[in-house]
Amino acid sequence: MGAPSPPLAVASGGTGGSVIACSYAAKSKGVHRGQKIPEARLTCPGLVVVPQHPPTYVDYHKKMPAVADEVVPLRHTFSVDEAAFELLPGPVMPLLDRLGEAVPAALGEPVQVSLGVAPSILLAKLAAESAKPRTRRVLHGTDDELAEFPVQELAGVGPAMTAKLQKNGIRTLADLHRLGPATARALWGGRHGRDLWMELDGMDIPPVATRSQSFSHARVLVGRERSRPLEAVRGLVVLLGERLRAEARACRQVHAGGDSQGVRVTVEPPSASERVLLKLVTHAWGREMGESERGTVWAQVLLAKRSASAEGGWWSEGETAVTPLDVAVDRVRARFGRERLAPGYATWGMWAGQKISFVRVPGGRVLLSVVSLSPHYVKPPLESHLPCLLSESSPVWSILVHD
Repeated sequence: MGAPSPPLAVASGGTGGSVIACSYAAKSKGVHRGQKIPEARLTCPGLVVVPQHPPTYVDYHKKMPAVADEVVPLRHTFSVDEAAFELLPGPVMPLLDRLGEAVPAALGEPVQVSLGVAPSILLAKLAAESAKPRTRRVLHGTDDELAEFPVQELAGVGPAMTAKLQKNGIRTLADLHRLGPATARALWGGRHGRDLWMELDGMDIPPVATRSQSFSHARVLVGRERSRPLEAVRGLVVLLGERLRAEARACRQVHAGGDSQGVRVTVEPPSASERVLLKLVTHAWGREMGESERGTVWAQVLLAKRSASAEGGWWSEGETAVTPLDVAVDRVRARFGRERLAPGYATWGMWAGQKISFVRVPGGRVLLSVVSLSPHYVKPPLESHLPCLLSESSPVWSILVHD
């Protein structure tokens, strides 16, 4: 056998960041999520700290369910590393072994897969997490089995709720299951307690269909990114604009910020235009936030009600949801990738709508130039350099890209 792996922690950013994930070897030494990196190094001498790498996590998140679905039908993906599957008829343990071998083999990495089988998703999750790593366990949900799990194993049961349950003689999930649904509901003061009891009894609660009233994105900043929070916020606003246009919605308000501080701007009339949203957020950030370092940034848009006069979900012309520029940019990104077009700042020190750097795309074409709120600041003759047509059909200069 090879040498054991060193204790490992993934950091949210720099030497002053926090632990966002750690190996079993690190956990055995007392390292835990949320711990500051300097404290983790003191707790575990020899700890190897690596920066987070979200693109890798997204890649694994996409590959894992696709590989597993070839062995057993995928039911639902919950997070980057957690999914539920439908159990097929036949022996259970050989199926778990096949699934546990297929994922690491396909990913080509020392991935460890924990699997649990149970009548409900909650019980299956408890089973999978009961003996990590490489768990292979079937949980039937009997009180004898539930007696090994303390109530703190349930998501959302913190110190206050634990104390309340223990005061009522409830220390394990078996104690909670013996109460019955009505008493569980009374303890939680609502349907959540009843739903937990039903899941412990082997029943899955169907999700309640809700209509989202907002879209949001957040990001943890690493290294030098921490000194450029506005740049990261603008990237999030771009993503939100794309989502608004893809779902034929417009927003009435934008919230954006870093750590615990933020700005709020009203969008009037409601819009899904990237240029409009970026301009509002950039100006508000400059007035109220400054350039202080930030560990995390976030952005949220509140959705406006759909226009009764809109056709196909889009807003009426007077409400200016999208501009020809937005349509052109979306098409280019869809064809060549989002990284091909990135909004920027005017080089002469004032806001000029949307600036797009010169970028080469497949075929050797240079597609982009500066788009300004005023034609005065667009220096001709750009037509001689770009395979696009500049038209003054609106207050915003448009780029019409040839397919």
